Amino acid sequence: SMTLAGDTQQQTTEHSGSASWADLLGGLEVPTPELRTLRVAYRSTREIVEFSRALLGPLAEDEPPDVLRSGPPVEVFAFTDAGACVAFLADALRRLADEEPLASVAVLTPTSEISALYAEGLEQSEVPRLRRVLGGRFAFAPGVEVTEIEQAKGLEFDYVIMVEVTASSYQDDDESRHLLHIGASRAAHQLWCVTGEKPSPVVLAALSAVEPAAT
Repeated sequence: SMTLAGDTQQQTTEHSGSASWADLLGGLEVPTPELRTLRVAYRSTREIVEFSRALLGPLAEDEPPDVLRSGPPVEVFAFTDAGACVAFLADALRRLADEEPLASVAVLTPTSEISALYAEGLEQSEVPRLRRVLGGRFAFAPGVEVTEIEQAKGLEFDYVIMVEVTASSYQDDDESRHLLHIGASRAAHQLWCVTGEKPSPVVLAALSAVEPAAT
């Protein structure tokens, strides 16, 4: 016997695989396959799960899972430039380090260039235990790790901040929806979206879909 496990909704490229497990099993022509779907979401709060699914839009499969707990609402913060974003985040992250020194935080970006920009800005702002993650080398320790969304796939953090969720970085297409879903669903407790310009229409639509739970 053979067991295959995974989440087809967390594809990072358009041609990375089948759109669903049913399609994959059909293509493999496996005799008498049995497909079982996990119906309980253990990692994230109800607010995060609902927002993550809303980001997928028409790509969302199956019925919403059962969620065991609630938490703070998902929030979107739009500023006039990246510098204002960094200043805002630096203040919030320093405060969080004082209040919850054991918390794990991921600052997730669309590109390596933006990761470098935010890592440098937060370092200059003296955010403690700050790490720029390259090549998937996460510390798996308390602190703040800055990297691209693709690198965080499959991982979990107490807090996730997706930065520069702009229309230029995330257009209304399947790849952008999958990437945003991956980033949002890494959060266990709280999720923020921060941008130096108008947010992506995908993010704004997801926020509207889950209101009044999110503000």
